[in-house]
Parts: sequence; C-alpha cells; structure tokens
Amino acid sequence: LQHEEKKPQVFFHLGRALVAMVAENASPEARAAAYEDAIVVFRQGWQVAPLDTTFPLEIAFLYGELGRFAEAEPLYRDALTRDPCSDAVKQVYRYHQNSWQKSMRAHDAAPPGADPPPPK
Repeated sequence: LQHEEKKPQVFFHLGRALVAMVAENASPEARAAAYEDAIVVFRQGWQVAPLDTTFPLEIAFLYGELGRFAEAEPLYRDALTRDPCSDAVKQVYRYHQNSWQKSMRAHDAAPPGADPPPPK
C-alpha cells in the first residue's frame, strides 16, 4: 500500500467507494460519517496531486451534501477560476448554489429552535 500512496487515482477510487457504499439505503448518520471519511481521503489525494481539480470538486460536493455550503464555496470558485470555460464545473456549481438556496429557504421556514435538516 505504501507504493500506492503516491498514486492519486487510488485516493479518488477509495473516496468514491466510500460515497457509493452509502448511496441510497444508509441512515443520514451513516451517510454523513462516510462523507466525512471520503473528504479525508480526497484531501489526501489532493496533497499527492495538488494541481488536480477533481479532488477539490469532490470535497466541495460532499460539503454541500453535508449542508456545509460555505465551506464548499471557495473550492467551487477556485475551480471556476482555474477553468472558467468548463461546462461541468459550471453545472456542479449551479447545483451547489441551488442546493444552498433551498437549504436557506427551508431554514427560514422552519420554526425557531428546529433542528437543521439531515444530510441528503
């Protein structure tokens, strides 16, 4: 495994596997825990390949899924700065913005003291 630690694709596939394991049938708590683990793995991959824009986009997406939209925002902005013509980056950034707006509307409509919605 030490030899594989230099290969960013190992971190990409491991992070994606963690997300896929809880894709549909997991509890919100299990999904959140797997997403947090995947974020750690994607960050390790990003350290190995700091110019690879895949890792920050994966992290940003998971932050959004966890409702941590403000943490995702600079990662998306950086991706857009690096590749302003990328339709894929623009699309995931729009999804992020729409999700954040929906979350804010849901929070504003909730009664005072209500718990925030669980992660998707």
